[in-house]
Amino acid sequence: MRLELITFGEPFQGSTPWYRIQMDNTAPSATIIVDGDEYTPGVTITVEFVARDLHFGHFGLSTLPNTITTPSNQPSTATPSNTETSLSGDAWSLNTASPINMRPCGYVIHLEVYDNTIVNSVPGHTMGTLTMPASAC
Repeated sequence: MRLELITFGEPFQGSTPWYRIQMDNTAPSATIIVDGDEYTPGVTITVEFVARDLHFGHFGLSTLPNTITTPSNQPSTATPSNTETSLSGDAWSLNTASPINMRPCGYVIHLEVYDNTIVNSVPGHTMGTLTMPASAC
């Protein structure tokens, strides 16, 4: 790969040397580690997640749905979003009572992990989800 320098309407101005690049076609790892499948409304849920890649970019945790009619609180973690988790996973938590008292039933914790490489001409990512049903739906 090399960069050629051309200004619109002017002659060719030069180019950089040729550089070899290495391709990475391995998707990042995204896992939510679950210790149960139902949680009582009004509690703080604390479980672990794994977000890793050889060329790690960043991760994002969110709660779905999060709309005006069905507001939700967002998960939090001490792990910075631009840092890989440990191999065994890092903790995240979701307070279902504050600042919004979340309604019971059918929330999803959504984990997206991005790498710093380009796969199929778009930034590569993989996702993991944890569906949180409530027993009183």
